[in-house]
Amino acid sequence: MGPRLRKMYAYHPRRRTRGKELHKQAIHDIKHRISSDINSFLILLKEGNTTQITDAQTRAKTDYLKLSEEMRHIAARMGPKYVRAVRTYLDSVDAIVHTSKQWIDDAAMKQCFVTGEQLDRELAAA
Repeated sequence: MGPRLRKMYAYHPRRRTRGKELHKQAIHDIKHRISSDINSFLILLKEGNTTQITDAQTRAKTDYLKLSEEMRHIAARMGPKYVRAVRTYLDSVDAIVHTSKQWIDDAAMKQCFVTGEQLDRELAAA
């Protein structure tokens, strides 16, 4: 009687995570968080007092600085099309966040909204 052979199971490679879908969701979540900070800042700019405005602006600025780098890194892993869309969105947000005025130009607010919609379309397209 020969040596007892082990039973070999069929090879199942590890399932890969859906990387692109996860990256898209992460970019969308970061965009949503930045947009909510910007929207609260803009609302308080029209209706709040000066301390509320400065608090909202510093919160929006710190969240922007923390999350923009992460958003850029995720977009760089996804491809050049996403890098371009993320860059234009972050530039429009930067124009609002780093203003020292007590009012924001309507064109800058519209540009931020339009680039946010373009980013959403880019994420949904592919």
